[in-house]
Amino acid sequence: LVFLRARQTPLWGEAFRRLARNPSARAAMTVIALYATIGIADSVGWYDATTQERRTVIDAIFERKPERTYSAPLAEMTTGEAKPQKIREKHILGTDSIGADVFYRTLKGVRTAFQIGGMTVLIVTPLALLLGLTAGYYGKWRDDVITYIYTVLSSVPGILLQIAMVLVLGKGIIQICLALGITRWVGLCRMVRGETIKHREREYVRSAKA
Repeated sequence: LVFLRARQTPLWGEAFRRLARNPSARAAMTVIALYATIGIADSVGWYDATTQERRTVIDAIFERKPERTYSAPLAEMTTGEAKPQKIREKHILGTDSIGADVFYRTLKGVRTAFQIGGMTVLIVTPLALLLGLTAGYYGKWRDDVITYIYTVLSSVPGILLQIAMVLVLGKGIIQICLALGITRWVGLCRMVRGETIKHREREYVRSAKA
């Protein structure tokens, strides 16, 4: 309903028309929709009465029993086996080093990727917009302080800073999202600050102040 109402407004309607005419945008939206469908299917589940473990739609459709060996060609490359043991199940992408189905493990990772990506964006976007707008619009000492903070953060290798923060915050998806969010806002903040400075002295801003 939100999208249908948005399409009725002139600006959003033009944006939707441009997306519809762009093949790359359509392909990207299709991939995102496919990933979202997989993530939702892996979120809908129930508890198995026999094993007392939670199972999802992805488990019911794509789960395969672990094999006793690698599936070819990984067997020849990794274990040196001339003839791998007979595979009991069908595996689209083969099996990994412990005999687990690679395609099934890939699908199981989509939900976690959506959780980490979505939560990180929810942390990064408000933080970067607030600091970028504050630094660009008000300037002076506020700009100096915010610029100093993101300059210091950007001077440290991101992966090292994230590892240090995870060690401090602890293990878990929420802690990983906090570490990513606190270290990933710098680029967006710098861009928002530059755009705010560019528009700060425009005529419509001056007229609004007047």
